[in-house]
Amino acid sequence: DVPIVAVEPAATPRKALELNVQRFGIPGTVFGAAAGGKSGKATFSFYPGNTISSGLHPDLSRDVETTRRFLETARTPRSGDQELIEELGEVETDRCKVLTLSEIFDSAGVKDIGLLKVDAERAEEEILGGIRPEHWPRIAQIVLEVHDGPDNAARVRDVLEARGMRVVVERDRLTGDAGEHMVYARRPA
Repeated sequence: DVPIVAVEPAATPRKALELNVQRFGIPGTVFGAAAGGKSGKATFSFYPGNTISSGLHPDLSRDVETTRRFLETARTPRSGDQELIEELGEVETDRCKVLTLSEIFDSAGVKDIGLLKVDAERAEEEILGGIRPEHWPRIAQIVLEVHDGPDNAARVRDVLEARGMRVVVERDRLTGDAGEHMVYARRPA
């Protein structure tokens, strides 16, 4: 069994995650917090109608544009698309605990990280900054969804390469250059 360590600050998806972990007997830990560059408290914005845009750094105009571009590119437009975009304006905010990844690794007793997956709407570089130097060699692979264009993806790539990882950056074909980029990194054997 490979233990899973999950971090989810929003109550509704966290409860679903905890139920799935329990129901399917998945070994691991669910942290009710956000990952960040330093520990503390922050305001988390949760979009109930479009949870994938939720995060610590909301930007409604960019989220609307990215969602619109995704809907136009991914498939034939549907009658509910405009309603989905309008639901982005409905946001719930809550103060949440913020932990660094190193604090999470230590608390969960993680020694080796086979795969670190980060999807944190505009907080990717900040989250990587919360990894202490002694944890970097323990990370074999990282997958990040980086938001807001190629400049952010390039900065994340630079951070990972500086930590000795081989990196590939791919533009998300569904959101275009201004949208998401997938960043894949692995430690050379």
